Amino acid sequence: MIMRKHNIDIFSSELFLKYDQWSERIRLMSTSGEKTSSLKSFIHDIETDMLDITGDVLDYSSRGIRDLSPYQFDLLDCLLLLRCWALNNLFDEHCTDEEVRRFAAINDKLYEMTERMYERARMVNQLIKTMPLHKMDDDVDVEAKLKFWEDGASSVLEIEDDAYYGSDFRRMIVLLAIVDRDYKCYDEIGQVNLSPRLVDGKVVSDDDIINDLDDGTTWAEAWLRHPKLDHLIVCHAVHDICTHKNYSIPDLLRMNTYEVSVDIKIQQIENQDGSRYFWTNDYTPEQVKAKLLAEAEHRPAGMPLGDFIYRRCRLYYEDLIDNVPAELDCRGNDGNVIPFLDALLALE
Repeated sequence: MIMRKHNIDIFSSELFLKYDQWSERIRLMSTSGEKTSSLKSFIHDIETDMLDITGDVLDYSSRGIRDLSPYQFDLLDCLLLLRCWALNNLFDEHCTDEEVRRFAAINDKLYEMTERMYERARMVNQLIKTMPLHKMDDDVDVEAKLKFWEDGASSVLEIEDDAYYGSDFRRMIVLLAIVDRDYKCYDEIGQVNLSPRLVDGKVVSDDDIINDLDDGTTWAEAWLRHPKLDHLIVCHAVHDICTHKNYSIPDLLRMNTYEVSVDIKIQQIENQDGSRYFWTNDYTPEQVKAKLLAEAEHRPAGMPLGDFIYRRCRLYYEDLIDNVPAELDCRGNDGNVIPFLDALLALE
């Protein structure tokens, strides 16, 4: 499970302690019936308390969740994880043949969509090689994603054993999607990133775009290691949903709509003086010195020339600057500015 670094005050809050301590009591229960009954009460109460914080997440006119504080988002994230634990406990006990069939179907679907994401990325990779470029283009990025497509209640199925779990799946799955997208900024369940190079006015990109995560080895970990699922090769997308995020297996079985998207981003990046983003690659050492000294003419009042030059050079030459001999350090010594620049630029 990937966990954010939460506000430490969350763990001493009354609401978190209520459910954390309740979960510990459930773990110690000896009879299946008692444990199941308590888990269902746990799920009902924790969901009620979360919706008290967020309001009705299905009401698009009052999506107040986006106005919550970071503390409230952190608290929701912790409570959603405890809810996930409770639902997975119920699934572990309840798992029916129909749930196994549905799990296998969604596993196949997400594997197929992952393959389509890679296929579409390969198609775009070929496209950008023949794409016309503007003379001022600096960079091209391609990003392919597989995501749950949250569109309110229509993105969530209602199925036969909803009543057994007792969860408000429609609102909870929408809440999970909003928290992942708007707060954690991690809603993709599959991703391909391409970073082509621009060489002599053409796009140069590698052709090796392979789904090496789904290599025939199952991604069944944690709650996915259920005896009734042992015959399946769990794909990485299912693993991501149920292990890296706070969705339970019962949530997965009800998540209905997914999206493959591919975005091409073309960037033109220019400084105030007209220099390009990668200007240090194109300038001669003398041009670099001239540019930095020109910038220094407008440095903040009272800042020594050597200090300004050093700070600017660290921004551009972070990997090299510490190799300049200490005796040429220009901080606090304006007389060393030119020798410092000469020594630094000679390292390239």
